[in-house]
Amino acid sequence: MATDRQQNIFDMFEETIVFDGESSADYAAIPDAAMHFATVQAAIAALETHFADQTSGEAAEATVQKSVLRAAIRRQMVAYAKTARAIALDNPGFDENFKVPDSDNDNLLVSTGRQFVEEAIAKAALFTALGKMPADAAALTAVLDDFEAADAAQAEGQQDTVGATAGIAQKIDEGMKAEIKLDAIMNNVYRDNPVKLAQWRTARHVKRANQPPPPGP
Repeated sequence: MATDRQQNIFDMFEETIVFDGESSADYAAIPDAAMHFATVQAAIAALETHFADQTSGEAAEATVQKSVLRAAIRRQMVAYAKTARAIALDNPGFDENFKVPDSDNDNLLVSTGRQFVEEAIAKAALFTALGKMPADAAALTAVLDDFEAADAAQAEGQQDTVGATAGIAQKIDEGMKAEIKLDAIMNNVYRDNPVKLAQWRTARHVKRANQPPPPGP
């Protein structure tokens, strides 16, 4: 989400573009004016995209999804561990391959879950005898796949947010440099026209962050 300061600068960029649309004939003989206004317009377009990327809920949504899937993985792994302990009564040591990690390390959880699936498929007959069907292994595989997909989406969303933040700073810097050059041009063009110069300065004004509205009548 854009900060108040960033939003106020964005609004100023837009106001100066409006001014240009109404007054460009006044400085048509100065090619650099059009070039600098084009820079400001490009900054506006880029900032709109960066603001949208920064406020995207993809990373947050993926984080919530991972939490749900993590719980589902643990439930299914616990079910396998309980069955393995029962099998171990007649097959000592069998349950050693079905230990649910106590750690909160997601990579360990997923890799161990994959091992559960491999062992369950290899010893399918023993599990089936106690009601654990091959479909259970397929279900665990599916939730592990979903978790890894959510993890990738979370990482991508976080990268987009970081990139958007950097992009915002860059485009504001480019736009502000163009505005400074435009301010010099307008002060020269309208040095004998105080009305137009006042209009430009109004458009060029950047409100302070959280600036309260003017008092009513």
